[in-house]
Amino acid sequence: MSFGDRTLKKPIKAKDIINTSSPGKLVSLLERVKDLETSLSTIQTTEEAKVRGTITVGDIITANGTLSVTGNITSANASSSASDTTISIVFPAVVNPIVSITVESLGTVGFDNDITPAIIANLTSTGMDVFFEEVAAVVQNIRLHIVVEPQ
Repeated sequence: MSFGDRTLKKPIKAKDIINTSSPGKLVSLLERVKDLETSLSTIQTTEEAKVRGTITVGDIITANGTLSVTGNITSANASSSASDTTISIVFPAVVNPIVSITVESLGTVGFDNDITPAIIANLTSTGMDVFFEEVAAVVQNIRLHIVVEPQ
């Protein structure tokens, strides 16, 4: 039987337990139940280890200070210069994190796409910096969708 990325031993049939007086069969059943509980616990732990949420940035160049976050992202702080912005993000600990960032347009798509792709730097188990550069002098209105999970 397959469960997620784990393969469990072949299922035990109820008649095998009922029709036997062997304590060995019961011990075997209990061991298999324990294996299943361990598998479920591991899957639940992996789901709990994920960070998911959004960060509302608005305009890349005027974004400064604390940004609005949702989900289990702890905080986001923006620092902008003439044509680029660094967003420092803090999140609950994730071992060996891999990050996915999607940019959502909240305004005019033709303006909101005038940025470079997100560049991640200084990635640790509890945070990272994300860099954007504006490629046209227009006002963007964007939100970042962030997923951080263990590799």
